[in-house]
Amino acid sequence: MSLIKVNLIKDNCCTHPTLMIRKCLLERYQLYYDEKYVYASDYDFIAKISRYADVINLSEVLLRYRTHVKQISFQYFNKQKEYADSIRLSQLKNFNIIPDDSEKELHLSLMDGQKIKDQTKFNKMLRWGEKLLDANEKMRFYDSQALAFLLQQQLKYKIRLDI
Repeated sequence: MSLIKVNLIKDNCCTHPTLMIRKCLLERYQLYYDEKYVYASDYDFIAKISRYADVINLSEVLLRYRTHVKQISFQYFNKQKEYADSIRLSQLKNFNIIPDDSEKELHLSLMDGQKIKDQTKFNKMLRWGEKLLDANEKMRFYDSQALAFLLQQQLKYKIRLDI
């Protein structure tokens, strides 16, 4: 079960300096960084790779990653989020879904980490999740159990207890 592949729908779950990629894979599928995503090109790159190969984690710790206020994720947070949202939406083609504007907003809202109080919006997110699961049954791009788990966790986190 490829949990990483499914989690890439939500966010980049791979630390860029740790990637090890076979050159033949890059050449065969002509995979490269798309600089239009400047501050999130690594996210786009690994999402593209996941279409053609398994993405796995090694159990051994090979990197200690230091964060600081001068790194891109701090300095260009808003721009990086904008690019990441575009990448999140581009992955809907793996479901063979071309979303309208309201579905785009719904998808991005489902994938973000914000709680909601609106029961109607939650119900729309629930239906959107069902649409993703149904589309995946046809496309068989993602492991269905891993996808169901991701969507369940996103929905579980969304709802506020005081609704």
